[in-house]
Amino acid sequence: MEYVTVFGIKLPIYGLCVLAGIFLAALALLVRGEKKERDLDFLTFLCGCVGLYVGAKLLYLITVAPEIWARRELLRDPEFVEALITGGFVFYGGLLGGIAGIAIYCRCMKRRFIKTLDTLVPCFAIGQAAGRVGCNFVGCCYGVPYDGPLARVYPVGEHAMGGVPLFPVQLTEAALLLVIFVVLMALGRRREGFASGLYLVLSAVTRFLLEFLRGDAERGFLFGLATSQWIALLILLPLGIFLIVRSARKKGSET
Repeated sequence: MEYVTVFGIKLPIYGLCVLAGIFLAALALLVRGEKKERDLDFLTFLCGCVGLYVGAKLLYLITVAPEIWARRELLRDPEFVEALITGGFVFYGGLLGGIAGIAIYCRCMKRRFIKTLDTLVPCFAIGQAAGRVGCNFVGCCYGVPYDGPLARVYPVGEHAMGGVPLFPVQLTEAALLLVIFVVLMALGRRREGFASGLYLVLSAVTRFLLEFLRGDAERGFLFGLATSQWIALLILLPLGIFLIVRSARKKGSET
């Protein structure tokens, strides 16, 4: 089910989930941010959203580049080009793009980047969880064939394999991201960099493991690992560990 009709208006469910994610992220920021910096936090949040969109789209285009090249004659078709622009996103590209957008804004406004990132990381988790719920509805990012409890069966013609019981990997990731969100919100403000590092480590490990339960092929592969797994393994996990260690050393130097 990709669309829902409200008062006779046909609305895309994935888009509604994305909007819900942005709304929930903004609420989380309202709770977590400092009152005196609330306006700057929301401006930073908006810059992060722009970076997220650009990064998610760019990484998607990179992962499907071989398929686009093989069907390059379709680039003359306006509908195909429109589908490339409006559909298809890779979250890790969005995460890196969002962080870049936040970094650029902090540099221009002379804000402390890591401190600002610590404030915003719960927003990433809740926003990503909402996006994964959207994936579950439309049938993208689907799981491997699976005949156990909570198996998901999509109609023939959807993005996923129609009529085949599949592992509910989208909802599993959404649930784990909600746990990460609750943990980050419960921790509050601790040593600078700790929240950011913890989010990167937990989300990287979660995504790396769940990728083995994904059944879709549009993710890029190198030595048996998907693009997102390489990003988690080589960028996000080491960066997260570095930030946690750095925050611990910083606390040690202050005592």
